[in-house]
Amino acid sequence: MLKSLYIKNYALIDEISLSFNKDFTVISGDTGSGKSILLNSIALLFGKRLDKNYVNNKKCIIEAVFEINQSLKAFFSKYNLDFASETIIRREITINGTSRIFINDTPVTLIKIKELSKYLIEIHSQNESLLIKQEHEQINILDRLANNHVLLQKYQNEFVIYNNILKERNEINLKSDISTLELDFLQFQLKELKDSHLNKDEKELIEKRLLILSNSEEISKIISSSSEYLTSENGIINNLNKIYRDFLKFENFNHLSDRLNSNIIDLNDISDEVLSYRNNLDANPKEINELSSRLNILNNLFLKHRVKSIDELFLIIKKLEEKIALFSNLSQNINDLNLKIDKQLKIISKLSEDITISRKKVCKKFEEDIEETLKSLSIPHAKFNIHIDKSENYNFTGNDNIQFYFSANKGKNAKNLSSVASGGEVSRLMLAIKFLLSKEFSNKTLIFDEIDTGVSGDIASYMGDLMKKISFTSQLLSITHLPQIASKSDFHIKVFKRTLENSTVTSAVYLEGNDRVVEIAKLLSGKSISNAAILNAKELLNQ
Repeated sequence: MLKSLYIKNYALIDEISLSFNKDFTVISGDTGSGKSILLNSIALLFGKRLDKNYVNNKKCIIEAVFEINQSLKAFFSKYNLDFASETIIRREITINGTSRIFINDTPVTLIKIKELSKYLIEIHSQNESLLIKQEHEQINILDRLANNHVLLQKYQNEFVIYNNILKERNEINLKSDISTLELDFLQFQLKELKDSHLNKDEKELIEKRLLILSNSEEISKIISSSSEYLTSENGIINNLNKIYRDFLKFENFNHLSDRLNSNIIDLNDISDEVLSYRNNLDANPKEINELSSRLNILNNLFLKHRVKSIDELFLIIKKLEEKIALFSNLSQNINDLNLKIDKQLKIISKLSEDITISRKKVCKKFEEDIEETLKSLSIPHAKFNIHIDKSENYNFTGNDNIQFYFSANKGKNAKNLSSVASGGEVSRLMLAIKFLLSKEFSNKTLIFDEIDTGVSGDIASYMGDLMKKISFTSQLLSITHLPQIASKSDFHIKVFKRTLENSTVTSAVYLEGNDRVVEIAKLLSGKSISNAAILNAKELLNQ
């Protein structure tokens, strides 16, 4: 229950302090007097996005005291907050627009304060009558009636896991940008390279061999002439041997004879090696063709892969192997994720079915209660039905398509709420829903911002009676322009503007006695208050 509200330096409000009790309180005032500012301040306190146009060039403070029960201890324990039966919630907004929120003097995040607001307060703004025509709000209403909070939370936790797995698979699919045809081509390239049985220096060796074979005649002449120069009777080696033998005759030539002998040995080796080349010249056309063919294969591979060496081809082999392996791993990962998705889909499918069953259980009674409540709001022939159909796709609330069907007129079939019902009829339907919800959930503070839009006369009086009944189980604050509703309240707050020396400010007062009679008379007749309006106001207050 909201016990008090303090506002300082917010919009037209310099400073206002209001106290509340558990009964029915109405707030009235001229258009533009600042009633919505009060409502906005409460919404801002519970995490609504800050509109800097409402903040003055002074520090803004909004503070509320709530009386809470022991059932909220779990929330306070969850976030390590001090629990108090009278809990203080405060939001401070600096001149530059930054803000901080506190629960019992402990700073908290917007997420935490928004979570707490679900247990403490519910604000029905003028736009919410339109909101009820939207499917997500209809699902929310049905889940509240079915008390699906725990079951829905369990489903949503599993649904988040399901979505995360889907996201992971999609990311892998984006990384795996190789099609089946591309993979086949990569595998073909790798096979071609590996089947070529590449050797590190073979291109250079082949080119050298072909160079020898293609010049065998000239090389043969060089070998013959070289051998002749080296080993013939008048050749270099024989002549050197003669000199060597002469050196051996005298010891003073010993160092020269050793050097000369070493050269003779080298020349003999050279001669033998030269002669060995003759054996390699015995090539046939088949060998030349084979070597030429192999060189063509290598050159074609160089050209195809745009490289200049076999070492570069080995690098390409490595990259192809890595890419193919990566694709294979990704494919395996995708298969694993598909199995997880199937498993998780079964889990959310079962939980979603449980939610559907829970929703359907409350539909019949809810339909009957709505129709019965609408009778008290002067819609005696109301028809209200809930249609639940299954969708193939899952979302954050399950896989139900839920639609409210409504008819206010006798003999007319109920149609989708999104396409039928006048503003006044929707307002009454919304109030009927709030009334039924308040019977099930009596711990919240309800705030109605002109929920009576589009109604007047006796219907307004009926709505006032229903609001009075709501206040028996829930604290109710209602902003209204209707005297029929204002007269049903236990307390009446008037919001008005005051003109000061250099500014205009919004103020608020509690009305009692004759002041309340005058205010209701003003709601009845406007600025000019007649005696008849005064009498009518007194009559309304005495009903």
